[in-house]
Amino acid sequence: MAVADLDKILFRHGVPIRFLKGIYGTLLEPKAIFRSRTRATSIGSSAVVLTFEANHLGPLVVAMHAAVSLGRERVNMVKSIYAKEDRAFESEWRQQGLLLWER
Repeated sequence: MAVADLDKILFRHGVPIRFLKGIYGTLLEPKAIFRSRTRATSIGSSAVVLTFEANHLGPLVVAMHAAVSLGRERVNMVKSIYAKEDRAFESEWRQQGLLLWER
């Protein structure tokens, strides 16, 4: 995760630090994984992980970019974490065929 992304997650999106401390466990136990609607045709894969966590604005989602070059390695990178304020997003994403996996 880039420092600029971390700054955005903590200060603009208001994600609690306790959530970030447990991010690896959260990503291992997602509620659902969706294909990215905004980066669907970009090079590489992008996905949005719906977590079981929420803050006062709504459920927390993690935007991920797959196979990002980092030095000699290719990694899956967290690009953003934010609350989805629109409560209907999950059913809309399902109707759009973006669901890849669900628990």
